[in-house]
Amino acid sequence: MKTIVDNAKKAIRFFLNNKFRVTCVFLALAAVLMMYNYLINSSHYTATLSLNYSEAAQGLNPNGTRFNSYEIMSNEVLEDAIRLSGLQGQITADELAEYLSVSPVDTGNAAGDDEYFSTTYTIYFEPDFTKLGTVDSIYILKNICFAYRDYYMNKYGDNRSLLKSCISEDKDKEPYIRINEIETVVNQIKRYLNSRLKENKTFVDPETGYSFKEIEKELANLENYDIPNTRAFIIEEGVAKNRRIFRQTLQYKNKIETIARDRHLGRYNADLGGIAKYEAAMSSVVMIPTKDWTNDFYMSRTRTGMDFMAKSADYEADEVASYNKEIINTQYVIDRVQIMRSTQEDLERAQEMIATLEASVNSLCARFSILDKAYIEYKTKNYLDFIFNYKSFLEKIDILNVALWMFGFAALWFILMMILPGRKETVENEEI
Repeated sequence: MKTIVDNAKKAIRFFLNNKFRVTCVFLALAAVLMMYNYLINSSHYTATLSLNYSEAAQGLNPNGTRFNSYEIMSNEVLEDAIRLSGLQGQITADELAEYLSVSPVDTGNAAGDDEYFSTTYTIYFEPDFTKLGTVDSIYILKNICFAYRDYYMNKYGDNRSLLKSCISEDKDKEPYIRINEIETVVNQIKRYLNSRLKENKTFVDPETGYSFKEIEKELANLENYDIPNTRAFIIEEGVAKNRRIFRQTLQYKNKIETIARDRHLGRYNADLGGIAKYEAAMSSVVMIPTKDWTNDFYMSRTRTGMDFMAKSADYEADEVASYNKEIINTQYVIDRVQIMRSTQEDLERAQEMIATLEASVNSLCARFSILDKAYIEYKTKNYLDFIFNYKSFLEKIDILNVALWMFGFAALWFILMMILPGRKETVENEEI
């Protein structure tokens, strides 16, 4: 015991005699620790992800599929983030995923429900700062979150593939076939636009000034004027790249549609024959005994087989009329191609008109895509909300952590100062 006390006194005297040098050593050590903490914490950031749509409370995406928070670490998201950060060739998606982790903020509620789904998650980004070069970690984390938002909206939001691809230029097809393809695309765009107008008729993109009403007017011009005028020129002038093959194609089309029409006509006649076999007394009404909600009997009118056959006959008649109209129109085109002797100039003019149409459709498609993207961002602006957590200078150097380390070093130094003198005396005694 006396030895321990003596060694403690010696340690204290050593500190008092060398307090300036010891203080400098400890201050230098503290500065090194602060610098280390600053470098580490400057590259470590967190972000809070909040899901703000009704299905999130059930653990679902907006389209009803199961939500998976770990999709933020998928290769598709991280490769896009690497591209946005300009780190191609410096780091791979798998390496970047090792620095990421996600955990729910709230894992239960006061009611203690078994089926509870978190709607808030913390994203931890703790990279090796030596591999990132001069790129700031918070910049990379933001790009990861932005890439995830785009991935999430494309996968679980509205299907915008129609506006992305639109229509490409094609001069190899017959003008008549090409104008029908363009009309099909315009009709698809119109259906998509109508769904947007049902949601919001007054939306205007604040950056471009585009609106759904403006797109609707341009689409109507294409549908009611440009396409009909181009089709009329092609039909009336009998324009065709290869007259013989084009006529054979249309004749084959009419043959197939005639077969389909005759099939519907046969069903229509069968329904009429079935209806004719019903007795006159059965044609008006059939009453059957039925129980009501109080379990009492009453007579109720019910449908008969004649009702179903009448409805089927109406449908088949509409189909026959539709096929007849298409067959007549196609035959008219065949006749015009056969009668008219269109020139190369007519073909070139038709191709120019089609090229103008293609450019108009693509221009409208591009502006509609920009407008639709802005609308989706407006509609879903709070679906995924990211809050980035920044650290102050004091938080980065982590004074508390440094103080604990310094206390540990001081305790270790004091213990060593107490032990080493005692061991030295023991060795000297053994030598004597």
